[in-house]
Amino acid sequence: MSKKPNMTEQNLPWLKKYPAGLTWDLEIPSQPLYKLLDDAVEQFSENNCIDFLGKKYTYRDIGNLVDKTAKGLQKSGVKKHTRVGIFMPNTPYYIIFYFAILKAGGIVVNFNPLYVAPEIRNQINDSGTEIMITLDLDVLFVKVYEQLHETSLKKMIICPFREILPFPKNILFSLFKKKEQVKIPSDPDIILFTHPE
Repeated sequence: MSKKPNMTEQNLPWLKKYPAGLTWDLEIPSQPLYKLLDDAVEQFSENNCIDFLGKKYTYRDIGNLVDKTAKGLQKSGVKKHTRVGIFMPNTPYYIIFYFAILKAGGIVVNFNPLYVAPEIRNQINDSGTEIMITLDLDVLFVKVYEQLHETSLKKMIICPFREILPFPKNILFSLFKKKEQVKIPSDPDIILFTHPE
């Protein structure tokens, strides 16, 4: 039987950096996760929240985008317990949709953007994902589009990568990375996300 580790500064040297009187048994109120973002927006509205390749978003910017996106998700059919997948790398869209899904009442299902099609199919089926959020990049879109209506996936929401890039990177991306952008087929089950600024 193993002994309980000794919680001393000798064994855990980082404890010296903590403020005096810090307690680990504080009562944490039960609240929705998105309330943490709402509180941060209220307290730090003009502070930078995200810096993505030089394009900055304040907490107020992110809070507004999350609220507008949550309403859009509800209009698109997201309700309590709807499983919504996010299939993209770390971008501002990820943060916006993560909190927007929660505010809309949905359940976030994280997908690794490096997954291959069979892994995506298995996770969609295992989780019951109905809507998938991804970028308009060929490397991501194609793998998800194969799953539309072949699994529990009923809709896709496509985010334009160019829109989250700062000037002049957004222009350069359009000029030099055009082959990486997917030509989105006309399909009533594909929703093009409009960046609500």
